[in-house]
Order: sequence, then structure tokens, then C-alpha cells
Amino acid sequence: MKKILIIAASILFISACNKYEIKDQNKGQAIDFRVALETKATEITTTNLTEFYVTALKDDGSIYFEDLLFTRNVSGYFESGQKYYWPAEGSLHFYAYYPGADALKIIDDPLKITDYNAVSDITKQTDIIIAKATGNKTANQETGVELEFAHQLSQVEIKAVNNNAAYTYSIKGVKIANVNTVGSLDFSGTSTEWVSETPDDYVIEYENAKPILSDPVTLMSNAMLIPQNTEAWVVNPEDVTPEETPEGGDTPAEQAEEGDNIGSYISILVQINRVVDNQTTARVYPKGAEVEYAWMAAPVAFNWVAGYKYVITLDLGKGGGYEDPDNDVTDDDVEKVLGGQMKFSVSVGSWYHTGYGQNL
Repeated sequence: MKKILIIAASILFISACNKYEIKDQNKGQAIDFRVALETKATEITTTNLTEFYVTALKDDGSIYFEDLLFTRNVSGYFESGQKYYWPAEGSLHFYAYYPGADALKIIDDPLKITDYNAVSDITKQTDIIIAKATGNKTANQETGVELEFAHQLSQVEIKAVNNNAAYTYSIKGVKIANVNTVGSLDFSGTSTEWVSETPDDYVIEYENAKPILSDPVTLMSNAMLIPQNTEAWVVNPEDVTPEETPEGGDTPAEQAEEGDNIGSYISILVQINRVVDNQTTARVYPKGAEVEYAWMAAPVAFNWVAGYKYVITLDLGKGGGYEDPDNDVTDDDVEKVLGGQMKFSVSVGSWYHTGYGQNL
């Protein structure tokens, strides 16, 4: 794995008149950081990372300093306005992150992100990176402490392709439906895991429609989403195998029938026309002249892991999808479009790898 190091020398900490009470101070070589970022993505890299925040805890869990801002200077090093030295005894446990506590809602606990909202407007989403390290005066006064940042969100890109000359597709929007958009993250332990239970949609609509041809067209680019596992939308509840549910609750089939287990799916705002003799002759979807574009959905179960990028390619030449359940229809009224299931492939890879393997 390739690493790019920024040597953050001359990051000096000196106590001053401020809100922090500094004890066990031992003036010698000040605390230094070396910064590495495992990524190839354009969101936050060692090139465009201009600042980050650090909270340091002592062995007893007390705060040595909290949410301290480091900014890159003209020499390429990161420095803080307030300066601190290593304590004479014991270790310091560093937790570095970007963006800061206010943006991430680090409120009651300095090591917990609470109710982070991955806003549906993709252009306003932010990357989240976190690094953890431990150091002490004896081992790190001369060499410094290395902070190796890792991405805490999943990156999702959606494309579409059509190799079927019998139909034309024109798309004015794309939606990832019924996925968790708000989550909390505890990064105090050896591992980090998101907890999220707020289903919502991520939606993009375009001013001008995009024709879908034989070369893949990007519909959604580099969305920053909360890592999670989801179940696919149950289109036909009668197809769900009944299972016993503890404590007398509804079975999965009953939940689907009642609309309580809608599941996740991808939907496109699309117009489909049939082509005969190289000429567009008839509208296929949506039916009727009063509506030019309508949402068409495909059930998808997601397994998003932090630090990975998922490129989903919709193959429209293999068939259509289903009427979107948000199109004012009930489960019983959902119909197939073009009589077939929309096909898709998913490629998965780490952000810091050059390629994406595992075709699903």
C-alpha cells in the first residue's frame, strides 16, 4: 500500500493563558506529528488537506487538550495556535479528525460523532477522516507521532449504459431510496462502527436530460454516504417466505404487505421510447402524454463499508425496472416496465487503490 507522508515537524505546543490546565509539563522536544492519508480520492488527500483537529487524552482518560486546530503553513507543515509539550510520565492517546467538532456534532463526548447527517445534496456533503495514535516522551519526543488517517464514509457512484438499439433512454434524475442518512460513530475503541436508523433518500435531478447510449453515463458521482447494510425492496410481498418473528411480531411477509419493510432500491427519473427502423415511434414509459418523465426502480441490497468506493452500473439494455413505489402506487399496483428486471453490476474497491475488483 502506497503512503504519502507529510512530515509535520515544528508542531510545538506551549501552555499559555487558555481554557486548558496543563499539568506534568516537561519542557524538552515538543510533540510532533507525521501525517499520512490512505487515499487516491479527490475529496481529502495529502495534497488538499489544509487542516485537521486533535484531541489528546492521558492514560487516566482525562483530557490533555481537546479539538485543537492544526493548519498547514507555507512550508507544508501543520501547526497549532496553542502549543503543548509532552507530559513527564505516561502516554498520550491522540484522536485526529476532520472536519471539526462543530461540523461532526462532537458534543457530549470528545470521541463520539452524534447524529451526523449525510445531507441529500451531494454537493454539500463532506468527507470524514479519522486517525488514532498513542505516544510518549521517551519513544516519540525525537521521532514524533505518525497519524494515519482513514476515511469513515462510503463513496458511491452510479452509472447507466444502454446497448439495446430497440429502445432509447433519457434520464433526468437518480435516487438511492430508503437508506440511512443520519448516523453516530464512536471512535474511542480499537475499531469504529456506525450506528444509524434514519431511512431517507438521496436524490439528484438534472436541468437537462441525459441520453443513455453504449458508453456509460455518470448519474451520481462520489456521493459520501454512511456505511451500512440494507435489505432490498420487496416488490411483491407474496413472494416473501414467511418466517417466525420473536415475541409475536409481524413476519417479513406481513411487514412487506403492510408497507413497513419497503427496503432499499435505486430509481431513475426516465423516459423510454421504442425505436423501429432507426426512428423513435412510440413512448413506452411513462404512459400518457401528460407526464414526460417518471421514476423507475430496481431493488438493491447495499453493503457499504467505510473507506470503500462502490461503482454501480445500471444496464438498461437488459430490461426495465419497476414503477417506483413513490409514484402514488401501492405494493399490489407495482408493475414491471418493459416486462423485465433492470440489471446492474457493482465494482468495489478501496479509495486508495488504483482499480476496482470484485464484479458482483
